[in-house]
Amino acid sequence: MNRAKDTAGSAAAGAAVCLAGLYACMQTGLYFDRELFKAAAALLLGAALLLLRVAARRGGGGVLTPFLPYRAALYMAGPLLLCALYGAHLAAGPLSAAATAAAVLRWSSLAALAVLLLAAAGTRAGRRWLQCGWTAAGAVLAGTALAAVYGLLPLPFAILRTADADIAATGARLGGLLQYPNVFGAVMAAFGLQQLSKLAASAAGRGRAGWRYALHTLGLLPFALCLMLSESRGAGIVAAVGWGCALLQMRTARAKLRLVLYTVATAAATVPLGIRLAQAGLAPPLYPSLLELVSGLCILPLLMWLADRLIDWQVRAGISKRRGRGGGNHLLLLAALLLAILALAACGRGLLGLVRPLGLWQRGGATWESRLVMYRDAWRLMEQAPWWGQGGGVWRSVYRSVQSAPYAGAEMHSGYFNLLLDTGAIGLAIYVLWLGFLGQGLLRRRSSWAPAFVVLALHQLVDVDMRFHLSLCLLLWAAVLGGGGTGRRPDEAKEGARRANRAGGQIASQCAAGLSAAALLGLSAAGWSAAHGIELYQQAVYTPSSSERAAGLRAALEWNPLLVPARLALAKGLPAAEAASLLQEGHRLEPVQPELLWGIATALGRAGDPEAQGWFIRALARDPYSLQKQTAVQRELLALAGQLVQRGKAEEALQVAGTSRSLYHQYAELAERLAAIPGARNDRGFGLTQSSGAFAAELASRAAGLRRSTERSAERPF
Repeated sequence: MNRAKDTAGSAAAGAAVCLAGLYACMQTGLYFDRELFKAAAALLLGAALLLLRVAARRGGGGVLTPFLPYRAALYMAGPLLLCALYGAHLAAGPLSAAATAAAVLRWSSLAALAVLLLAAAGTRAGRRWLQCGWTAAGAVLAGTALAAVYGLLPLPFAILRTADADIAATGARLGGLLQYPNVFGAVMAAFGLQQLSKLAASAAGRGRAGWRYALHTLGLLPFALCLMLSESRGAGIVAAVGWGCALLQMRTARAKLRLVLYTVATAAATVPLGIRLAQAGLAPPLYPSLLELVSGLCILPLLMWLADRLIDWQVRAGISKRRGRGGGNHLLLLAALLLAILALAACGRGLLGLVRPLGLWQRGGATWESRLVMYRDAWRLMEQAPWWGQGGGVWRSVYRSVQSAPYAGAEMHSGYFNLLLDTGAIGLAIYVLWLGFLGQGLLRRRSSWAPAFVVLALHQLVDVDMRFHLSLCLLLWAAVLGGGGTGRRPDEAKEGARRANRAGGQIASQCAAGLSAAALLGLSAAGWSAAHGIELYQQAVYTPSSSERAAGLRAALEWNPLLVPARLALAKGLPAAEAASLLQEGHRLEPVQPELLWGIATALGRAGDPEAQGWFIRALARDPYSLQKQTAVQRELLALAGQLVQRGKAEEALQVAGTSRSLYHQYAELAERLAAIPGARNDRGFGLTQSSGAFAAELASRAAGLRRSTERSAERPF
């Protein structure tokens, strides 16, 4: 009876993970906060219910005992420690309370996912759910992306179209449901390499029905095609590293040869399709292109079957016996190389025709140069708090104040670097050690999941993968499935359960499970509240009635007080003094947010408060390369000086004129320095505007007249 309940609980945990994975795929990989908070709340709730079952059950946790031993706890240790680190920053006062709170939910939900994964991995039924969920997630991502390419599914942002050759050599890149080609390419590489490694390590169809063998090979072509159409060099590089890992993981020479031949077969079926689609700008004619796709799907199993027959022929012919040990393997390697040459020759003319005019090797130099500039700026920022960091969202909060050129880089294109800025060397060390623990379990077992893990972990180094929570979830998913869950044998698990069932151990484990469940429930409620606040804000923004819009924005702030956009939107419809007070409340939570600083300055300026000058100075210091703000500040100061003159405050009006003159000189010097740098990135279109000079000149003229008037008044006798 208990075993049946354990199996049902494990299957339920696996089904929950499967649903969460599909939801993440459908919601842009959980890139945006609202979707992330919803998924985090659901995962935290599921893990809390699981832990409550442990706390309430007599005689131990059954299948749930796998996460009681220390080795299983290490699967959760990394996310939990990082969650605690972000929580400490939140209590101490970070640069961005909203981003730090979001990071707490992000990492706590990853720990909750680990609980569910480990519970599901404890039984065969649960593991089947996890494997089906992985397969379904890959099928959804690849299938919807290709459906968008062939015009079968309207996904407006699945294809990135641009005329900038530095971004897309063919003018179009495939991003799928993730809407970001680089991360999409890495995820496709992970799915494809896992499937390829599994096929190569297995008997490759020996003893299977033909249809089942063909079914297992069908996923390779869509994954490889999506990787190619993503046009991501970083994903291609980490895919090559992952493939090398897969080759080293193969236990036998036959498996290695099979991997090589399967790779060649996949390339032979994929590259011609990719070239045709790229040349069509990812908008091919429907029926001919679908026929080509079906042909490729039919050809790939045939090529892989021929590769198997070649290996079988080598075994039956006894080549290795006649030519000495390893001779047959060398012959097959030569055959694989010949097959690769033939495959490339079949599409070589088209491939060369694609590469040569587009300059795929030359393009992207500007991209890497801009990233190097970003990394240099981030390194200087990191030196301010190298060990401890400054809380969540450091780069997004302050990049505009530290950038050495006006590039567009709100996202740090390195997950590891971003973690270093947020949590310092301590947090980065925690994460790297956690990855090392997960990876060594996969490598020790020579698991077919190791290449997928390597691809996902390495691509985080060069792009924004961590911002897509799906990437972290897939990383942990592969580690648990490939690492054997807790890594304990059944006899060890039974011994652990017996120790846990002792009076003292049972009480301690139940108390720990109950307290953990309470904490997870609290975090889940916080996630739901934050997500609901964002929903109310998004609804209020599109409400035509000003009174209803204000009421909706106030409700959004009640549910999510850290929502800066709601504060800014609400302040626009309030009286100046009330707006300034509302924004200053937000400033205490987000002390370096440029929009809040600018909003406070403009609100005080509308109220005629001379303190607006200081806020304008602080706002421009946080965003010096903003063309709009550098121009608008002169207009705002001109209006402020006019109000002060009307109130008879001539001295304060002259101070405002002096502030205007100083800010304009700084603006002009900054524009001159940028113009003097050859080849400087200017993604934000920064430069000196005529209107800013006109506003500054008008204010200077008025100040001169006011000064003369004041001097004449002072010379009059009483």
